[in-house]
Amino acid sequence: MKKQLSPITQGILSNGFILALVFIVINLTQYMLDIYKTPSWLTFLFLVLIIIGLSLFTKDFRNQKLDGYISYGKAFKYSIKVSMVASITYGFYFFLLIFVIEPNYCETIYKMASETYYEMGMNDTEVEYALNMLKKIQSPPFLVFSSIVGFMIMGTVSSLISALIVKRNEPLI
Repeated sequence: MKKQLSPITQGILSNGFILALVFIVINLTQYMLDIYKTPSWLTFLFLVLIIIGLSLFTKDFRNQKLDGYISYGKAFKYSIKVSMVASITYGFYFFLLIFVIEPNYCETIYKMASETYYEMGMNDTEVEYALNMLKKIQSPPFLVFSSIVGFMIMGTVSSLISALIVKRNEPLI
């Protein structure tokens, strides 16, 4: 007999996949436009989008499953679970991107870093040393791991904020 997922778990999974899909589309757009270095305004936009997405998903959960009331703790737990699903899904996509879709992804990043170092006025020896250090800390497995961790950190911060936005305690009377 096949075990069915609870409606809450189904909601967490589908909302996590939707959130990840939004960021996958954004990342694919960046990739197609050859934007390998994410501008700071886009990072801020990511954070805002995560907050909006988590707030909408948690509000829907509150209204559909909890009769319109949710504590801060429950809202945070729901949001963080959605963030975890989104992080892992995005990490899987990023793995496919740098190992299957674009195996030269890291080389492109190293080339861009080299150009940036020369623009900063570094000489050949300094650039070579900096690139060797970069290659040690930005290997493909580390990039996948750091994308998951980075998404989780943004998801945690966003979950804290969205839980504040969505919480609605039951009246005492």
